[in-house]
Amino acid sequence: MNIRLGGHWLAFLWTLVAGQGHLLTDAVAKAKSAGASVFELIFHALNQMSATETASALKAGGMSRAIMCIFFPPGKDNAPPPLGDPLSDEESPFQQAVTNFRQTFGFILELRTLGIEIDLIVGPSCWVLGKDYELSQDELNRRILRFYQTLEPDLKAAGVRVAIELLRAGEDRVVQNIDTTIQIVDMLNSKISGDLFGVHYDSFHFEERRFEQGVCIRRLGKRIFHLHLNGSGRRPAGGQDDTIDWSGQNGVIPALKEVGVDGLTATNEPFCALVRANSPELGTGLPDPVDEPGGINTTRQTLEKNGVTIIQ
Repeated sequence: MNIRLGGHWLAFLWTLVAGQGHLLTDAVAKAKSAGASVFELIFHALNQMSATETASALKAGGMSRAIMCIFFPPGKDNAPPPLGDPLSDEESPFQQAVTNFRQTFGFILELRTLGIEIDLIVGPSCWVLGKDYELSQDELNRRILRFYQTLEPDLKAAGVRVAIELLRAGEDRVVQNIDTTIQIVDMLNSKISGDLFGVHYDSFHFEERRFEQGVCIRRLGKRIFHLHLNGSGRRPAGGQDDTIDWSGQNGVIPALKEVGVDGLTATNEPFCALVRANSPELGTGLPDPVDEPGGINTTRQTLEKNGVTIIQ
Protein backbone atom coordinates (compact mmCIF):
# COMPACT_ATOMS: atom_id res chain seq x y z
CA MET A 1 0.00 0.00 0.00
CA ASN A 2 1.30 3.43 -0.98
CA ILE A 3 0.40 6.54 1.01
CA ARG A 4 1.31 10.20 0.73
CA LEU A 5 1.84 11.87 4.08
CA GLY A 6 0.21 15.23 4.61
CA GLY A 7 0.66 18.11 6.99
CA HIS A 8 -2.54 19.59 8.43
CA TRP A 9 -3.17 23.32 8.93
CA LEU A 10 -4.58 22.78 12.44
CA ALA A 11 -1.51 20.81 13.52
CA PHE A 12 0.50 24.03 13.18
CA LEU A 13 -1.71 27.10 12.69
CA TRP A 14 -4.88 29.00 13.53
CA THR A 15 -6.20 32.01 11.59
CA LEU A 16 -3.85 33.65 9.10
CA VAL A 17 -4.44 36.98 7.40
CA ALA A 18 -2.78 38.77 4.49
CA GLY A 19 0.95 39.16 5.00
CA GLN A 20 1.39 36.08 7.19
CA GLY A 21 2.42 33.65 4.47
CA HIS A 22 5.76 33.12 6.19
CA LEU A 23 3.92 31.29 9.00
CA LEU A 24 2.40 28.87 6.50
CA THR A 25 5.79 28.43 4.85
CA ASP A 26 7.31 27.48 8.21
CA ALA A 27 4.53 24.94 8.86
CA VAL A 28 4.90 23.41 5.40
CA ALA A 29 8.68 23.15 5.76
CA LYS A 30 8.32 21.37 9.12
CA ALA A 31 5.82 18.90 7.65
CA LYS A 32 8.09 18.27 4.68
CA SER A 33 11.03 17.57 6.99
CA ALA A 34 9.03 14.61 8.38
CA GLY A 35 8.30 13.16 4.94
CA ALA A 36 5.02 14.91 4.10
CA SER A 37 4.44 15.99 0.50
CA VAL A 38 0.86 17.34 0.69
CA PHE A 39 -0.61 20.11 2.84
CA GLU A 40 -4.23 20.17 3.98
CA LEU A 41 -5.42 23.76 3.72
CA ILE A 42 -8.34 25.31 5.54
CA PHE A 43 -11.46 27.02 4.20
CA HIS A 44 -11.35 30.83 4.30
CA ALA A 45 -12.92 30.71 7.76
CA LEU A 46 -9.29 30.46 8.92
CA ASN A 47 -7.12 31.17 5.88
CA GLN A 48 -7.78 34.76 4.88
CA MET A 49 -4.70 35.03 2.67
CA SER A 50 -5.10 35.26 -1.09
CA ALA A 51 -4.56 32.27 -3.35
CA THR A 52 -1.38 33.97 -4.60
CA GLU A 53 0.08 34.33 -1.11
CA THR A 54 -1.05 30.82 -0.15
CA ALA A 55 0.53 29.25 -3.24
CA SER A 56 3.77 31.18 -2.73
CA ALA A 57 3.91 30.06 0.91
CA LEU A 58 3.34 26.40 -0.03
CA LYS A 59 6.05 26.43 -2.67
CA ALA A 60 8.49 28.30 -0.42
CA GLY A 61 8.01 25.52 2.14
CA GLY A 62 8.73 22.88 -0.48
CA MET A 63 5.29 21.57 -1.48
CA SER A 64 3.14 21.89 -4.59
CA ARG A 65 0.29 19.53 -3.63
CA ALA A 66 -2.66 20.52 -1.44
CA ILE A 67 -6.09 19.42 -0.25
CA MET A 68 -8.87 21.76 0.89
CA CYS A 69 -10.80 21.21 4.14
CA ILE A 70 -14.25 22.84 4.36
CA PHE A 71 -16.45 23.14 7.44
CA PHE A 72 -19.24 25.45 8.60
CA PRO A 73 -18.65 26.77 12.15
CA PRO A 74 -21.54 27.58 14.49
CA GLY A 75 -22.28 31.15 15.49
CA LYS A 76 -21.03 32.32 18.87
CA ASP A 77 -23.46 33.25 21.64
CA ASN A 78 -26.48 32.15 19.58
CA ALA A 79 -25.48 34.25 16.59
CA PRO A 80 -26.21 32.80 13.13
CA PRO A 81 -23.50 30.59 11.59
CA PRO A 82 -20.99 33.06 10.11
CA LEU A 83 -20.52 31.20 6.82
CA GLY A 84 -24.11 30.09 6.34
CA ASP A 85 -25.89 26.77 6.77
CA PRO A 86 -25.90 24.18 3.97
CA LEU A 87 -28.95 22.42 5.42
CA SER A 88 -31.10 25.42 6.24
CA ASP A 89 -34.58 25.64 4.75
CA GLU A 90 -34.26 29.43 4.91
CA GLU A 91 -32.95 30.95 1.71
CA SER A 92 -30.49 33.45 3.17
CA PRO A 93 -28.27 31.10 5.25
CA PHE A 94 -28.50 28.43 2.55
CA GLN A 95 -27.36 30.81 -0.18
CA GLN A 96 -24.62 32.15 2.08
CA ALA A 97 -23.26 28.59 2.44
CA VAL A 98 -23.47 28.05 -1.32
CA THR A 99 -21.65 31.34 -1.97
CA ASN A 100 -18.86 30.47 0.46
CA PHE A 101 -18.43 27.01 -1.06
CA ARG A 102 -18.33 28.51 -4.55
CA GLN A 103 -15.70 30.99 -3.43
CA THR A 104 -13.53 28.00 -2.55
CA PHE A 105 -13.78 26.65 -6.10
CA GLY A 106 -12.41 29.94 -7.37
CA PHE A 107 -9.60 29.73 -4.82
CA ILE A 108 -8.76 26.17 -5.91
CA LEU A 109 -8.74 27.10 -9.61
CA GLU A 110 -6.45 30.03 -8.89
CA LEU A 111 -4.09 27.81 -6.88
CA ARG A 112 -3.83 25.53 -9.90
CA THR A 113 -2.84 28.39 -12.19
CA LEU A 114 -0.10 29.15 -9.66
CA GLY A 115 1.35 25.63 -9.81
CA ILE A 116 -0.45 23.88 -6.92
CA GLU A 117 -2.02 20.45 -7.56
CA ILE A 118 -5.38 20.34 -5.78
CA ASP A 119 -8.54 18.43 -6.68
CA LEU A 120 -10.05 17.20 -3.39
CA ILE A 121 -12.29 18.83 -0.78
CA VAL A 122 -12.45 17.06 2.60
CA GLY A 123 -14.02 17.60 5.99
CA PRO A 124 -17.59 17.92 7.32
CA SER A 125 -18.58 20.13 4.41
CA CYS A 126 -22.39 19.94 4.44
CA TRP A 127 -23.65 20.88 7.90
CA VAL A 128 -23.04 23.34 10.73
CA LEU A 129 -20.74 21.80 13.32
CA GLY A 130 -22.58 20.58 16.40
CA LYS A 131 -26.03 21.68 15.21
CA ASP A 132 -28.95 19.42 16.04
CA TYR A 133 -31.32 19.97 13.15
CA GLU A 134 -34.06 17.89 14.81
CA LEU A 135 -34.98 16.38 11.45
CA SER A 136 -35.44 12.82 10.25
CA GLN A 137 -32.49 11.22 8.49
CA ASP A 138 -34.47 11.16 5.26
CA GLU A 139 -34.98 14.92 5.46
CA LEU A 140 -31.33 15.52 6.34
CA ASN A 141 -30.31 13.44 3.33
CA ARG A 142 -32.70 15.36 1.09
CA ARG A 143 -31.14 18.64 2.21
CA ILE A 144 -27.60 17.33 1.72
CA LEU A 145 -28.54 16.34 -1.83
CA ARG A 146 -30.10 19.76 -2.45
CA PHE A 147 -26.90 21.49 -1.32
CA TYR A 148 -24.55 19.49 -3.51
CA GLN A 149 -26.91 19.50 -6.50
CA THR A 150 -26.89 23.28 -6.29
CA LEU A 151 -23.08 23.10 -6.48
CA GLU A 152 -22.95 20.35 -9.13
CA PRO A 153 -22.00 22.63 -12.07
CA ASP A 154 -19.21 24.19 -10.00
CA LEU A 155 -17.88 20.80 -8.84
CA LYS A 156 -17.73 19.50 -12.38
CA ALA A 157 -16.29 22.68 -13.87
CA ALA A 158 -13.53 22.67 -11.25
CA GLY A 159 -12.86 18.92 -11.55
CA VAL A 160 -13.05 18.51 -7.78
CA ARG A 161 -14.11 15.49 -5.71
CA VAL A 162 -15.60 15.69 -2.20
CA ALA A 163 -14.80 13.39 0.75
CA ILE A 164 -17.33 13.76 3.58
CA GLU A 165 -16.08 13.30 7.14
CA LEU A 166 -17.97 11.64 9.98
CA LEU A 167 -17.07 13.37 13.27
CA ARG A 168 -17.32 12.45 16.92
CA ALA A 169 -20.59 12.87 18.79
CA GLY A 170 -21.39 16.46 19.69
CA GLU A 171 -19.70 17.80 16.54
CA ASP A 172 -21.71 15.67 14.12
CA ARG A 173 -25.47 15.27 14.53
CA VAL A 174 -26.05 14.65 10.83
CA VAL A 175 -23.99 11.69 9.57
CA GLN A 176 -23.28 10.00 12.92
CA ASN A 177 -22.82 6.35 11.90
CA ILE A 178 -21.40 4.09 9.24
CA ASP A 179 -24.77 3.13 7.71
CA THR A 180 -25.69 6.77 7.14
CA THR A 181 -22.23 7.55 5.79
CA ILE A 182 -22.62 4.88 3.11
CA GLN A 183 -26.21 5.90 2.43
CA ILE A 184 -25.28 9.56 1.87
CA VAL A 185 -22.26 8.90 -0.35
CA ASP A 186 -24.11 6.35 -2.48
CA MET A 187 -27.13 8.64 -2.78
CA LEU A 188 -24.96 11.55 -3.96
CA ASN A 189 -23.13 9.41 -6.51
CA SER A 190 -26.44 8.02 -7.83
CA LYS A 191 -27.95 11.50 -8.29
CA ILE A 192 -24.82 13.41 -9.38
CA SER A 193 -22.79 11.73 -12.11
CA GLY A 194 -19.05 11.30 -12.04
CA ASP A 195 -18.40 9.37 -8.79
CA LEU A 196 -17.43 12.68 -7.19
CA PHE A 197 -18.28 11.77 -3.59
CA GLY A 198 -16.48 9.61 -1.08
CA VAL A 199 -15.54 9.32 2.57
CA HIS A 200 -12.97 11.20 4.60
CA TYR A 201 -11.99 8.52 7.13
CA ASP A 202 -10.71 9.80 10.48
CA SER A 203 -9.64 7.03 12.86
CA PHE A 204 -9.92 9.31 15.92
CA HIS A 205 -13.61 10.03 15.32
CA PHE A 206 -14.38 6.35 14.78
CA GLU A 207 -12.51 5.48 17.98
CA GLU A 208 -14.42 8.14 19.93
CA ARG A 209 -17.69 6.62 18.73
CA ARG A 210 -16.38 3.13 19.62
CA PHE A 211 -16.82 1.84 16.09
CA GLU A 212 -14.79 -1.19 15.04
CA GLN A 213 -12.19 0.32 12.74
CA GLY A 214 -11.53 -2.76 10.60
CA VAL A 215 -15.21 -3.55 10.15
CA CYS A 216 -15.99 0.04 9.13
CA ILE A 217 -13.09 0.28 6.70
CA ARG A 218 -14.10 -2.98 5.00
CA ARG A 219 -17.67 -1.73 4.64
CA LEU A 220 -16.57 1.62 3.22
CA GLY A 221 -14.08 0.07 0.81
CA LYS A 222 -13.30 2.15 -2.26
CA ARG A 223 -15.54 4.94 -1.01
CA ILE A 224 -12.57 6.13 1.09
CA PHE A 225 -10.98 9.15 -0.62
CA HIS A 226 -8.92 10.66 2.23
CA LEU A 227 -7.43 9.62 5.57
CA HIS A 228 -6.83 11.22 8.93
CA LEU A 229 -4.73 8.66 10.78
CA ASN A 230 -5.02 9.96 14.31
CA GLY A 231 -4.48 7.83 17.37
CA SER A 232 -6.80 7.79 20.39
CA GLY A 233 -7.14 11.23 21.95
CA ARG A 234 -5.71 12.72 18.72
CA ARG A 235 -2.32 11.27 19.64
CA PRO A 236 0.10 10.38 16.84
CA ALA A 237 -0.79 7.05 15.23
CA GLY A 238 0.97 4.31 17.15
CA GLY A 239 2.54 6.76 19.58
CA GLN A 240 2.78 6.63 23.35
CA ASP A 241 -0.56 5.77 25.04
CA ASP A 242 -2.39 5.38 21.71
CA THR A 243 -4.89 2.52 22.08
CA ILE A 244 -6.05 2.17 18.44
CA ASP A 245 -5.23 -1.16 16.82
CA TRP A 246 -3.13 -0.38 13.74
CA SER A 247 -1.74 -3.80 12.87
CA GLY A 248 -4.03 -6.56 14.19
CA GLN A 249 -6.48 -8.63 12.15
CA ASN A 250 -9.19 -6.02 12.72
CA GLY A 251 -6.72 -3.14 12.76
CA VAL A 252 -6.69 -0.07 10.58
CA ILE A 253 -3.74 -0.77 8.28
CA PRO A 254 -4.58 -4.40 7.35
CA ALA A 255 -8.17 -3.33 6.59
CA LEU A 256 -7.00 -0.45 4.40
CA LYS A 257 -4.73 -2.86 2.51
CA GLU A 258 -7.53 -5.38 2.13
CA VAL A 259 -9.92 -2.90 0.47
CA GLY A 260 -7.22 -1.68 -1.89
CA VAL A 261 -6.64 1.81 -0.54
CA ASP A 262 -3.62 3.09 -2.43
CA GLY A 263 -2.13 6.47 -3.31
CA LEU A 264 -4.31 8.46 -0.90
CA THR A 265 -3.08 11.20 1.41
CA ALA A 266 -3.03 10.62 5.17
CA THR A 267 -2.63 13.47 7.62
CA ASN A 268 -2.76 13.68 11.39
CA GLU A 269 -4.83 16.44 13.01
CA PRO A 270 -3.82 16.85 16.66
CA PHE A 271 -5.15 20.43 17.11
CA CYS A 272 -2.02 22.28 18.15
CA ALA A 273 -1.70 24.41 21.30
CA LEU A 274 -2.52 27.56 19.29
CA VAL A 275 -5.80 26.04 18.07
CA ARG A 276 -6.77 24.95 21.58
CA ALA A 277 -5.95 28.37 23.02
CA ASN A 278 -8.33 30.01 20.54
CA SER A 279 -11.02 27.33 20.67
CA PRO A 280 -10.64 25.51 24.02
CA GLU A 281 -13.56 23.13 23.44
CA LEU A 282 -11.52 21.39 20.73
CA GLY A 283 -9.07 20.12 23.33
CA THR A 284 -11.55 19.17 26.04
CA GLY A 285 -10.71 15.76 27.50
CA LEU A 286 -7.69 15.25 25.24
CA PRO A 287 -4.01 14.93 26.16
CA ASP A 288 -1.66 17.76 25.25
CA PRO A 289 -0.70 17.74 21.56
CA VAL A 290 2.71 16.58 20.42
CA ASP A 291 4.77 19.37 18.89
CA GLU A 292 4.91 18.93 15.13
CA PRO A 293 6.47 17.52 13.10
CA GLY A 294 6.83 14.95 15.89
CA GLY A 295 3.38 13.53 15.24
CA ILE A 296 4.00 13.19 11.51
CA ASN A 297 7.27 11.39 12.20
CA THR A 298 5.55 8.93 14.55
CA THR A 299 2.72 8.35 12.08
CA ARG A 300 5.22 7.69 9.29
CA GLN A 301 7.12 5.21 11.45
CA THR A 302 3.90 3.34 12.34
CA LEU A 303 2.91 3.11 8.68
CA GLU A 304 6.35 1.98 7.53
CA LYS A 305 6.60 -0.60 10.33
CA ASN A 306 3.38 -2.12 8.98
CA GLY A 307 4.52 -2.36 5.38
CA VAL A 308 3.17 0.92 3.99
CA THR A 309 5.33 2.71 1.44
CA ILE A 310 5.44 6.51 1.79
CA ILE A 311 5.43 8.12 -1.65
CA GLN A 312 6.07 11.71 -2.67
